Amino acid sequence: MNFKFENIDVFLEKYIPFLFIALTLLLSLLRTPFYDETHAFVISQLNLSEIFYLSRIEGHPIFWYLLLKPFSNLNFYPYSMMLINWVFASIMIFVFWKKAPFNNWIKLLLTFSYPFFQYFAVVSRPYALGVLAIFLLSIFYEKSLKRPILYSLLLIFCANISVITFFVAFGFGILFLYECYKNKLLFSKKTLLMWIIFAFGILLLACQFLFLETPKMQSANAHSLFLKHFLYFVCLPFSDLENKNLNQILLQLTTSVSFFYFIFLFFKKAKSSLFLMIFSCIPMIIMFLTIYIGDFWHYYFIFIAFICALWINWDKFKNEKIANILLVLLIFFNMTSYSITQNGKNQTNQPIFYKKTLDIILNNNDYKKSKLFCFNQYSHLAPGLLMYLKKENISLYDNHNNDRTSFEAIRNIQNDEYKILKLDEFINYLDKNKNNYLIATSNKTADYSSFDYTEGNKTIYFDLVEYHPEIYLLIYKLRYEIR
Repeated sequence: MNFKFENIDVFLEKYIPFLFIALTLLLSLLRTPFYDETHAFVISQLNLSEIFYLSRIEGHPIFWYLLLKPFSNLNFYPYSMMLINWVFASIMIFVFWKKAPFNNWIKLLLTFSYPFFQYFAVVSRPYALGVLAIFLLSIFYEKSLKRPILYSLLLIFCANISVITFFVAFGFGILFLYECYKNKLLFSKKTLLMWIIFAFGILLLACQFLFLETPKMQSANAHSLFLKHFLYFVCLPFSDLENKNLNQILLQLTTSVSFFYFIFLFFKKAKSSLFLMIFSCIPMIIMFLTIYIGDFWHYYFIFIAFICALWINWDKFKNEKIANILLVLLIFFNMTSYSITQNGKNQTNQPIFYKKTLDIILNNNDYKKSKLFCFNQYSHLAPGLLMYLKKENISLYDNHNNDRTSFEAIRNIQNDEYKILKLDEFINYLDKNKNNYLIATSNKTADYSSFDYTEGNKTIYFDLVEYHPEIYLLIYKLRYEIR
C-alpha cells in the first residue's frame, strides 16, 4: 500500500477537527465547574437590571450572562452551560482549520495546545466565543475596507464578549481605522454607518464600565505575579521562577528567544503585525499591572494576539524556514507539551473533591435541615457546591448572612471579603430553631480541632464534627453562649 505524505495532510484536515470536538465534549462533561463558571451561572439567574448593575463590579460585559440566561434552569446545571461553550469551541476550531493560513502540522499543534484543548473548549466561560470572534476579525481583515459595516459590527461584537477580548478587538480596530485613513475612507458616505456602529458599541461599553469598581489587588505583588503569569505564555511548562535546573532554563531561553525573534520579524517584514501586538498587548499589560492582575488563562490572549499577528501576514512568513522552525518549537514547547505532560493541572479539574463533599452533605439529613455557612468568599468549596445544593433546596450562606446565590451577596462580595467578622452580628445570623454548621476547606498540613471565638461576654464555639483530609473538608457545628 502506497501511503504518501499528502495522505497524512488530507487526513489531518479531514478528521482532526472532529477528534478535537469529540474529546473536548468528553472532557467538558467529566469535570465540575469552578468559581468563575458557577459565579456566571448564578448571575445569569438574576433579572436583567441586576445583571446590568453587576457588570461594573464584575468587570465583564453582560453578553455571556445573557447567553446563559435562557438555559439557567437548575435542572440542566451544569450541562447547559458546558454545552453552550463547547458549541462555540467546536465552531471556533472548524473556522480555524478551514480559514487559518498555516500548514496542517502547525494547526495540529495549536489545536491540541493547552489553551485550545484544555481551557477554551472545556471551561464554561466566554473565551471560546471570544477567540471565535477574534478569528473572524483575522479572516475578514483583508476585506475590511470593502466591507466596513460588517467589520465594525465584528469589532463591537468582539469587544463586548469579555474584557480580555476587548483588547484584541482594540488592536484590530486601530489597524482598521488606520487603513481607512490611509485609503481616505475615514470620513466618507461609505463609513457613516460604521461610525454610528462604533458610537453605539462605545456607549454600550461605557454604560457597563463607566463606574467600574476595580477588584482589590496587592500592588506590591503585581509585578512578580505579572512576570509569573506572563511566563505561562513565554514558556508555560516552567513558569515557576525558583528551583529550575539547567535544562529548564535553556528551554525557557529557547522559547523566549523564539517569541522575541518574531517580534523582530514583524518589525522587519510586517508592521501591521507588530502594531496589532502593540495595540492589543500593551493596554492589556497595563491593565494587568494597574487594575487587575488576572490569572494565567487571561494571559493566553497574548498568545491569541500573536497567532493573529502571524495570520494576517502569513504570506510574508510562510517561506521563512527559520521562522517556521521557531514557530513549531515555540508552540510545541510552550503550549502543546503542557497539555500532554501536565494534563491541565489547575483548579478547573476538581470532580472528586466536589462529588465526595456533596455526598457527605446530602447523605446527612441533619445537614439538609440545618443552616449552612461558608466563610471564604473565594473558597474553592462554595462555588462547586452552591448550585448543586440549590437543586436540593439547600442554601449556603456567607459570614454576612447572604445567600451565596443572591444579588445582595454578589453585589457585596468584594467589600464583604475584607470586613471584620463582628460576633454580635454573626450570632444574630444563626438560626435559633435549627442546627448551624460551617463548611470549610482545609490545609492538609495543618492540625485541625474545635475552637472558640470570644468577644466581650459572648462566645461562639466551632465544634469539629467531620474532618476529611483526603478532600480537605472540615465541618464545624456552631453554638454560642452569652454570659
